[in-house]
Amino acid sequence: MARLNQIIAIEKGIKSRSSQELAEAQKALQKPAVLSGISRTYRPKDEEGEQLPPESKKVEIKAEEMIRKTTGFYANLSIKLIPVYKK
Repeated sequence: MARLNQIIAIEKGIKSRSSQELAEAQKALQKPAVLSGISRTYRPKDEEGEQLPPESKKVEIKAEEMIRKTTGFYANLSIKLIPVYKK
């Protein structure tokens, strides 16, 4: 049988890890450039026009992935605490 001080210690550890992971996710999403990507190719206006190289930037963070992660943090928080209280 778990003692109250053990339950409180486990709860604090889980809460601090979850809040740290959520803060990291929020910090990553503060930059709007990480959610957008671009792919450009250039064609010269005429046959003798200047040739420019193609430009591309990949999406660094997908919103769907971030939503899945953050819901996972909250689910992880509630799921890990429930068995502790049932003992």
